[in-house]
Amino acid sequence: MKMIIIFCLIFLLITNAQSHEVDRELLVMKDCITNDPKKNFFTPSVTKITFYGDSRMDLVNKGGVFGSNSMAKILNEPYKGIQQSSEFLDDEIQNLGYEGWKTGDLKKHLGDCIPKIGANYKIAKRFVLSIGGNNFIDAGILSYVTGNALRFTAQGRSILPWALGTIFIFYQWQVVNDTSHMIGTLKPFASSSTNDIKDILLIGGYPSSSPLVLFQTTSTSNPSNPGIVDVKNIPAWASYLNVFAYPTIGYAHIEDDLRKLASDHKIHYLSVFDEMNDSSLMSSDFIHPTERGFKKWGSIVGEKLRKVKFNTPSKSRSFVATGNRWKDTENELLIALEEEQEKLAAYLAAKAELELREKRLREIQAKIRDAEYKLSLIQKRIEKVDGEIKETKAKIADLDAQIVEARTQGIAASNRSEITSA
Repeated sequence: MKMIIIFCLIFLLITNAQSHEVDRELLVMKDCITNDPKKNFFTPSVTKITFYGDSRMDLVNKGGVFGSNSMAKILNEPYKGIQQSSEFLDDEIQNLGYEGWKTGDLKKHLGDCIPKIGANYKIAKRFVLSIGGNNFIDAGILSYVTGNALRFTAQGRSILPWALGTIFIFYQWQVVNDTSHMIGTLKPFASSSTNDIKDILLIGGYPSSSPLVLFQTTSTSNPSNPGIVDVKNIPAWASYLNVFAYPTIGYAHIEDDLRKLASDHKIHYLSVFDEMNDSSLMSSDFIHPTERGFKKWGSIVGEKLRKVKFNTPSKSRSFVATGNRWKDTENELLIALEEEQEKLAAYLAAKAELELREKRLREIQAKIRDAEYKLSLIQKRIEKVDGEIKETKAKIADLDAQIVEARTQGIAASNRSEITSA
């Protein structure tokens, strides 16, 4: 009994510490303003997809050993050597992944910010969601502390599997439950595809590269790679000394739960576990992919996004009733507000374009007026020169006449002289 009390105290202390950590993490986007031009900027009528997640999304945009230049870039990576059918542009992707976030962080963020949609919080009508790894790291840390507290006595060792199993079951439930809540928050603001499937893509997690030495075995899903671990049959309590193994085990155990969750919510689901179950794709921190790993993940996700038509122009959001009269009214009004604000943004953009064209035409018009003034001056000069030409021609004609007269008189004088001499 004493050991159980110790376990409960450790559990309460760590979960309480997590709640304070959540508060610190949420300070980053607490104002619900999506205006970072390098990562999460929203462009009306251009941005097609908003991504939500943790560092495995966030680090895509931070470059270096962990990522590429942008989410759009990795989504355009060839899938299994075949070029993607179309390309995503940077402005079409809004990445709201945040490093360190757990499912509770994102759930609270959406709860705080979705009511502000259409004001400063601008998001697309299609969503990609993938999060939960940090929850399982917490489970690993708690299991490590608990395991070391219990393993030194016979009584402690006797309840160790139960204690660690309870921790794992709690965090498994937490990830699935929070994910369901987040999908429910996003659904009223998502557009709809064919067959009444909402434009939300839930992506399952993928393994870390933590060495599960005790369980090295060939995966039934990929027998060609003997370095791959078949984690779906590993009991959660068996690896409590290996903290970084928990995301791998955790994601493997909730894969079916997430798939069922997507089916129940009528959204899209993508499993990447088997294709990403390759330690060579992971960096030395055991958690995050290398650049090659990010590109592999991006190619898989990009292929799925094109299959479900997320690369096409998005449709209007379709309202989904929640059963709460006032919440439904608020959601309907928020959607109507956003649609009007999108129209306003489009009208303002059109007005800005027309004003720019007007400015250019006025500049041309000013140049034309200046040219017309200069033309009038030139025309006056031409008239003046024409007068001078006419006057000069008259003088030339007069001189020609005088010359002819002089010659005539000269000839006459010469003839008279000759007659006189004779």
